[in-house]
Amino acid sequence: MVSFSWAYYSIVNRYQSTITGQFFVHTHFDEFMLFYNETNSTQPISIAYITPSFTTYPNVNPGYRVYTIDIENSVSVLDHRTMILNLTATNLYNKTVWVEEYSAKSAYDMIDLSPQEWNKFVLQLENDIDGEMMGLVYQYFMKSATTGAACDRMCRKKLINCNLKTARAQDTTFCSAML
Repeated sequence: MVSFSWAYYSIVNRYQSTITGQFFVHTHFDEFMLFYNETNSTQPISIAYITPSFTTYPNVNPGYRVYTIDIENSVSVLDHRTMILNLTATNLYNKTVWVEEYSAKSAYDMIDLSPQEWNKFVLQLENDIDGEMMGLVYQYFMKSATTGAACDRMCRKKLINCNLKTARAQDTTFCSAML
């Protein structure tokens, strides 16, 4: 898995001018991962979207994502909306209750969903690690789960540096600096 991950990262670097988005599924979380230039770890080159799973666990809402793509020009992702099955309401009313959890562009106040904008967003999160926006990112990461699990300062730093900024298996470029 490690060698595949690093080889894939190199392919993304090589074809960065062609790749407009990467789409993955089923980690049970709502995630994105930035890819950086292999020779300049401050230059974002691509974004991977990891759609939340449809699987339900106790107090974890199933989810899916709808992408809006610019099919006429750039074939880039214009926005994405994440939908969740609100288990609390579904169980309470005994009927399926799907709700839009968020729109990435709107919730994160982004101009577009380019790798550069995602990187700018992540830098803002790093600079306000205890802020409301970081709390919101964690809430969406967990698909608005009702487990009550909090994410303290170390948890937030780990989410940014070991998840959002690290797209290669066992890559310690960002993660080891904060541990």
